[in-house]
Amino acid sequence: MALDEAKIQSILLKLPGFVADDSELSDLDYDKKVTVEEIEDCFNSATNYATSFCRQDELPSDNTIVNTAIDFWSAGLLWKKYDIRPDDQEDETYPVGYGDNLIIQAKQMLKPFKFYEFEAW
Repeated sequence: MALDEAKIQSILLKLPGFVADDSELSDLDYDKKVTVEEIEDCFNSATNYATSFCRQDELPSDNTIVNTAIDFWSAGLLWKKYDIRPDDQEDETYPVGYGDNLIIQAKQMLKPFKFYEFEAW
């Protein structure tokens, strides 16, 4: 799915020091330069993760909360891709990272859209 400029900026605004590859900035203006394809790939993955998390076939695309949550999840995936920590959960000396927090926030936003099923045997 091709993302428009507003969606790309919405994701990048959650990532301090990140810019899109097409930005014309000097090397001192940013920490990480990511391609639009990377952003689109993370957005598509985040959409799939969010849909799976909510146990739905699809999520409402016109809902602001859902769109914001997917932006947060996308940003979290991008941050984790370039994070220098070796592993998230294996070493207790590392606290929960920024990318993890973005994904946790996305899940919190998506909780009202989550499908719950109760079965008794």
